[in-house]
Amino acid sequence: MQGKRDIFAQVMGFLVFLTGVGVILTVLFLALEMFRDEKLGIKTTSGPTISATDLGVGFGVLILKIALLFLGSISGSLIANKGIQLYFTGAGRPNMLSRATDVIVETPEEVAVSSSVPKTAHLS
Repeated sequence: MQGKRDIFAQVMGFLVFLTGVGVILTVLFLALEMFRDEKLGIKTTSGPTISATDLGVGFGVLILKIALLFLGSISGSLIANKGIQLYFTGAGRPNMLSRATDVIVETPEEVAVSSSVPKTAHLS
């Protein structure tokens, strides 16, 4: 069933999709820069040797950066997904998720009762 087309929604959906892809590409670029850093962002305050404090702080910063990259990649993916949904909604195509919610779900008790009832009735 085709609905009415909305060009503005399609354009906005495409722009939101490109924004999500841009966020993902930015995350990949930042991850590449982290990979290229030989010292992993550790800044030494005590000269050429690395103290335990510098190492601990550097490790904490590294874990925080990785967590933020992970969050950024998930955010970019969700943004791109919303852009795709907006585009196809504007194109007038039916929403596939609304069809999935129309399915009647039976509880385990209802399934047990319906499976114990014979499918054919015999006349005596």
